[in-house]
Amino acid sequence: MKNKAKCKLCNEIIESFHKTDIVSCKCGEITIEGGTQSYLAYAKNFANFLRIDDEEKEIPVKFIGKDEVVEVVSAPQKTSKTDLLDSLKHLIETYERLPEQVLRSPASQYDLYSVLLLVDELFRS
Repeated sequence: MKNKAKCKLCNEIIESFHKTDIVSCKCGEITIEGGTQSYLAYAKNFANFLRIDDEEKEIPVKFIGKDEVVEVVSAPQKTSKTDLLDSLKHLIETYERLPEQVLRSPASQYDLYSVLLLVDELFRS
């Protein structure tokens, strides 16, 4: 299962591709992270948060009370090699869109760590 969500306010669909990939919608209402490893979700108001399944269907979250939120998600499935390769391709495409001066700047340890996690998952699958 992919880690995708939709914001009801701005209608943007976001997706987290790997464990350290933190993605927010354009209005900042919802955020997801964890790729297919942990399915973490945050929202200013979970009434504006929808999960998107692999068939692109919207799945409303179930929440209790004002602040306490419970999201029902099936147990994470093993990530397929295709999904991991797609994540790697997405990461490469993201770097290709960076301005040249940014590409010439040194990478942080966090950048390196993200790539190593992805490559590790590829080799283990």
